[in-house]
Amino acid sequence: MKKRYLFAFVLFSTLLIASCAKQEKEQAANGEATVSVHLLGAEDQEENDDDVNVASSSRAATIDKSAEEDQTQILPFGEDMSIVATLSKTSKLSTNTNNKSSLKDQSRAATVLTPIATNVRYRVLVYDAAGTFLQEKDYQAGQESSVSGFVLDAGKSYTFVAYSVNGTTALPDPANKANLSTATLNSISTPLLYFRKDVTLNHGSNTLDVTLKHQYSQITTRIELDPSTAGNITAVGTPTIRPVRQNGNIQFFNGAITYGTAVANGTAVSFPSLGTGVRSITSTPTLLISPNTTTAEFNVGSLTASSITKANVALSNLKITPGTRYNLVMKLQSPCTQVVSGGANFNLRDGNSQTFSAPAADYGFTFDIHRLDNSFNLRINGTLLATSELQFQSGVTSLPRNVQFADGTVWGENNIPQIYNMTGSASAPILRVIISATGDISLLGSKSASGGNLQQLRLSNGNAFNRITWNRNSDNTVVATQTVTGETYMIGSGYGRRIVPCN
Repeated sequence: MKKRYLFAFVLFSTLLIASCAKQEKEQAANGEATVSVHLLGAEDQEENDDDVNVASSSRAATIDKSAEEDQTQILPFGEDMSIVATLSKTSKLSTNTNNKSSLKDQSRAATVLTPIATNVRYRVLVYDAAGTFLQEKDYQAGQESSVSGFVLDAGKSYTFVAYSVNGTTALPDPANKANLSTATLNSISTPLLYFRKDVTLNHGSNTLDVTLKHQYSQITTRIELDPSTAGNITAVGTPTIRPVRQNGNIQFFNGAITYGTAVANGTAVSFPSLGTGVRSITSTPTLLISPNTTTAEFNVGSLTASSITKANVALSNLKITPGTRYNLVMKLQSPCTQVVSGGANFNLRDGNSQTFSAPAADYGFTFDIHRLDNSFNLRINGTLLATSELQFQSGVTSLPRNVQFADGTVWGENNIPQIYNMTGSASAPILRVIISATGDISLLGSKSASGGNLQQLRLSNGNAFNRITWNRNSDNTVVATQTVTGETYMIGSGYGRRIVPCN
């Protein structure tokens, strides 16, 4: 009998526990659920494959991951200086992109967030499982507790959408918000931040962690003199960045962006006024409303530093990813380099061309000419150095002189020897051809019969330099040629420079 009583008691207890568990489960799946908002901060876009929106033709289906790498370009600035420009992401962020995750998503612990300034306004909207709009509430960062929570049904699934324009004034209103599939925020020309999450609510209190994502890019530019470089920055032109669009629209359903009309002249980059003794200057952040691009251009216009002025200082083919913040640092410096030589010697005469290999170099290449009679050209990787052969002698009807000193003087006049009567050396050439890291050409010459003391030359009579593509990682093919005019010869050598770490 005792066993029968014991069995009955165990069975009753089991049924009671199961009934209570079922009751608790039903209570959790029904009844009232309140949702309070917890703003975690803002973050950049990431190129996680799960986070890519493909609904908009104006937004690439994949984001170029090479845009995450530092992008460095070297521009010549004066004879002995260069601008080393580096575009880099402000921070590397990791993002959980599962929109169907739980409200308390612990996997975001490693995410790097940027705080949103106090009182910045943002709006949260709620849609039911069918996509029908239910409620919305406006918040100010840091004052979320002053707004009552959303009161919804426990056990049901909802979509929460939030947006901000990163300001403290009234928020723009969405269009067609009655249904999630049609709701959009249109013509936004200010910073745009967006959030969406699908969740199932528990009975009682729920907390919605909101992380707003930047949808447009932002670039902060700094121009500075390297500590080892003397002088100051005394003038900055009218910098611009392009391509940019006037504004953009975002769909609430999937966060897809469509972009407005292109701004032909780009967007201005604003620097503070220059005082005296300025060695570094930083712009205010520049908003860049643009689809994913690999052809962005930053143009300073003109820049004066260390008593040197250079016009058309421009960076091209920059890779910009929407929703990413960048730092652009333009450092004026004389980089640490080492000479790269070998194979680039030439000795030709009587109209015979000479083909030779010149080594790879990433900081330009120099050809020194020790003797010349009396013209030449170089074909480098298939491109001529100048549109016409460089002629240093007058009186040749078929090839008039087209080179002179910057002060207007020429060879054979004003006590300057004829080019064919000059004999230089490796340490004191009579002519120097400099190909910069960006392929621009400079030509220097001596007025002395023994070479040395090189001065700036310029082209005349319609002649012009071409831009040369110098191979940085492989040998370069050079063909030296001359037009025969009496005795004809050219002797010289070449060497490059490669950037190396400074000790």
